Amino acid sequence: MLPALMLLAACGDSSEIETQAAASDRVSVRTTAVQTVDSLPEYYFAGTTRVRQRATLSFQLSGTLAERHVEIGDLVAAQQPLAKLHNPQLVPARDAAQARFAQLSSDHSQAKRELQRIDALHSRGVVAIQELEQQQARLDSLQAAIDNARADLSQAEDLLMETELRSPFAGTIENVLIEPGEYLQPGQAVMRVSSNDGLEVEVNLPPHLIGDLRIGQTVDVRRSLDGRRLTGQVMELGQNNTRSSLYPLVVSLDDPHLQTGEAVEVSIIQPQDNALALPTTAIMRSAEGLSVFRLTDGRAHRVPVAVSQIKGELAILAPTPDTVALTAGDTVVYAGLTRLTDGDLVEVLP
Repeated sequence: MLPALMLLAACGDSSEIETQAAASDRVSVRTTAVQTVDSLPEYYFAGTTRVRQRATLSFQLSGTLAERHVEIGDLVAAQQPLAKLHNPQLVPARDAAQARFAQLSSDHSQAKRELQRIDALHSRGVVAIQELEQQQARLDSLQAAIDNARADLSQAEDLLMETELRSPFAGTIENVLIEPGEYLQPGQAVMRVSSNDGLEVEVNLPPHLIGDLRIGQTVDVRRSLDGRRLTGQVMELGQNNTRSSLYPLVVSLDDPHLQTGEAVEVSIIQPQDNALALPTTAIMRSAEGLSVFRLTDGRAHRVPVAVSQIKGELAILAPTPDTVALTAGDTVVYAGLTRLTDGDLVEVLP
């Protein structure tokens, strides 16, 4: 009887030891549930103000800058002459085109009179039809030559007009890049002019923020220097700029106190209904990014997350396409994270 009792006692001690060992393998943690909140996360994107309309002016021809009528800071009107180019080939080319056009016009008039004379003789039977047809062909050929000469003359006159640089709009001369007497290549920048009609700022947005914006929409803008709030209007929404995953947004600014080159921040608000929220202490940062530990059947599993806003002690989560994303009511660890690894058994403390 005694050996049997001793064996039973031994079995009881073994079971207790295994239970204690299993308990010792569990990591003690504290947990909370994922909740939902209505959120209005606000994002700021920095940019620098610039004039809304600006242009770098150049000549389409080569030559020497003969005259420049303006200096930096001068106010100019639309179509006001700004500079003059000298190209010694342009005037002779125009004169030659004029002379050729005049000569062909004279030949055409004479050929037309000759055709009328031959036609009269043909009607009386004096000349053959072949002579009449030859004269008509000569007249048609001269007409084609006149059309070509007229086009050449128009081109020569247009090129001569291109030697005068005019302002495309009313504004201010920002910079002059060429001095009189310097030689210019076609398309070489001569000066820059900017309009006085308001400012704008360009910022780059991620794709999940660009979709809710519309042309003409009003957005808030904050002046970086003193935090003063301004109002802007969306003027341009760009497509992906191929250099990055960001999209350009251009906002017009009509505040009279702003100057060119000031630092501002464009505010973008993205409403989120029933956004997921959890304590900031539940979020871990690692080389793979942000994540939390979600409890499933007594085990902790790492789940990647993205944070859109910090609201007090709560982190508002951004939507994520991950198939193991969190849902409202999930249990996550907020204390004891440093001792956890993916797949660990846990003991939930009260």
